[in-house]
Amino acid sequence: AKQQAADEERKKAAALEAERVKQQKALEDAFKQAEAEARALEELKKKEEAELAVLNALASEKAAANVLDAMTTRITRAWRRPVAFKGGLEVYLRMALASNGELVDVRVVKSSGDVLFDRSALTAVKRAAPFGEVKQFDAATFEEKFRSLTVKFRPED
Repeated sequence: AKQQAADEERKKAAALEAERVKQQKALEDAFKQAEAEARALEELKKKEEAELAVLNALASEKAAANVLDAMTTRITRAWRRPVAFKGGLEVYLRMALASNGELVDVRVVKSSGDVLFDRSALTAVKRAAPFGEVKQFDAATFEEKFRSLTVKFRPED
C-alpha cells in the first residue's frame, strides 16, 4: 500500500510537472507571439511612415510647381512687351528671393541682344514681386526650389 501510495504520489508529481512545463511552454509561445506581433507592428509603422514621407514629398513638389506656375503667370501679366522687337528673341533672368518672397536681385544671365527687350523682362519681374507664396515652404524646399530661379522670356509667352 505504501508502494502504491508512493507510485500515486510520483504520478501526481509527474503530472503536475508536466502541466507546469506545458504552461511554461504556453507562456513562452505567447511571449514569442507577442514579440513577433510587436515587430510586425513596428515594421508596418516604419512602412507607413515611409509612404507618408513619399506622399508629403510629392505634395510638396506639386505645391512648388503650382507656386512656380503662379509666379510665372504673375510675371507674364506684369510684362509690357516692347512694341517693336525682332522675332525669336529670348532672355534668361536669374531671380534671387528672400524666404519671405521679397525679390533680392534680378539680373540678365543670357541676353536677347535687344536692350529694350531685356529691360522690359527685368521690369516685369520687379513689378510682379514680392512672391509671398514661397513663405509656405520649409527652409529646405525654399532653398532648393525658390532661393535662385532662372526665368526665360520670349515674345510669344
